[in-house]
Amino acid sequence: MSVKKQPKVVKKETLIYIGKSIPGLSQYTIFKGGVLYEPVKTMAEMNPHLANLIVPVSTVQEARKAMRTEGHILNFHAKHLLKE
Repeated sequence: MSVKKQPKVVKKETLIYIGKSIPGLSQYTIFKGGVLYEPVKTMAEMNPHLANLIVPVSTVQEARKAMRTEGHILNFHAKHLLKE
């Protein structure tokens, strides 16, 4: 008799927006299960700087430090997000 294996459920990691608050999106907004709300999803598709500032919660400390580090890619995205 064969035993059926249960399909493995893959939970998507919770995400957080670490950039400055902008109209329609507040700093430190949390996205449970990695699902962006429709208006934020549209904003992220239109603006790669914003999209790159949405990071997994498990990396938020490192990402915030990197965002303040001159020359780091997250610093670049944070600076250019504010210019648009």
